[in-house]
Amino acid sequence: MKTTGRAVRLLSAALLGAGGTASWAIDGQLAPADKQDFICKVAPNIGVADSFWSQQRTMSKIRGGNGCPQSWWQQAPFTGEKYTVLACDTVRVVAGTAESAAQELYATYLKNAPQQPAQRHGMVGTEARHLSKAELVPGCEPDPSSSRGVAIQPLTTTSSRLVTADIDHLATSMSMYPEKVDDEALVLLFNPQFKAPSDAFERREAIAKAAGDARAAIKRVAPGAFRIETAVHVSPFSFETNKFELPTLEADVQQVSYSYNAMANAPRATMPNYAWTIPAALKAGYVPTSTDEAKRIEKARAAASYNLKAVVFVQPTKARMVSGRPVLNALVSRIDVVDGKGKVLFSVTAR
Repeated sequence: MKTTGRAVRLLSAALLGAGGTASWAIDGQLAPADKQDFICKVAPNIGVADSFWSQQRTMSKIRGGNGCPQSWWQQAPFTGEKYTVLACDTVRVVAGTAESAAQELYATYLKNAPQQPAQRHGMVGTEARHLSKAELVPGCEPDPSSSRGVAIQPLTTTSSRLVTADIDHLATSMSMYPEKVDDEALVLLFNPQFKAPSDAFERREAIAKAAGDARAAIKRVAPGAFRIETAVHVSPFSFETNKFELPTLEADVQQVSYSYNAMANAPRATMPNYAWTIPAALKAGYVPTSTDEAKRIEKARAAASYNLKAVVFVQPTKARMVSGRPVLNALVSRIDVVDGKGKVLFSVTAR
């Protein structure tokens, strides 16, 4: 089976309308009642026949994708903060309740999306129609990674600690995990290569000792805010916006690096996953206070090339387990952009 460029153009045109391009905007401004984030599963095959969508899914998998080709949701021009399209069949919605999230998604669909094409080959329902609410939005659940509503703290180097080692990343997340983890599971998090003796008594003793070491590492971690370092891309100074842009900030922050002691022959601990929340104020870039400051930053930026780093100040809000791996909700409060020598070029804060 071969998908031609014409097929892709047909899909794009079907999703967006006859013109194949988005010529309208979908308002996503927040209302006073919008206080919580919800993850909603949605029907992805909007405006295209089931058979054609199934073909696109198959081709996506053949090409090494996730079987989730571009959908109407991903191509629709949403504005504002209310809707965030996460995948072809997943949308994050800011709303008051799960029911209102589903209802608002459905209303948006009815107002903006094309109807389903008529079914052929003797199938029931031969008239073009809109999907029902149950067909469009099977359900919405609270977003466990959300930090919405959390008061942002003004973090500094003295009110936060630098986290670099693998064991410190893991201990930090486990220090906030509210539930008890059994000894063996905890040991395997800190040492995935742990091999317990086959003798039952020796096994119990070995696990208890390793678990005690793991819990001691967790207790040594100071609770609260911390800092990580990552590479960051800073665009040249823009004379149109009079600021320095951080165009790949979200991707840069997600590239969490860590160190471990290779000389100690110690196993690498399990790295937690981070669910990042980066406020819009941080992604807006930095406006210098003067021309002299802009020149100084631009000169350092140009000289540093790809050696710029971001010191990311993190306010952890909640920890949970997903498939046996800790996940830490991480709210970014501040970012310092530093050159290769560690000198701060500029800072952006979320307050």
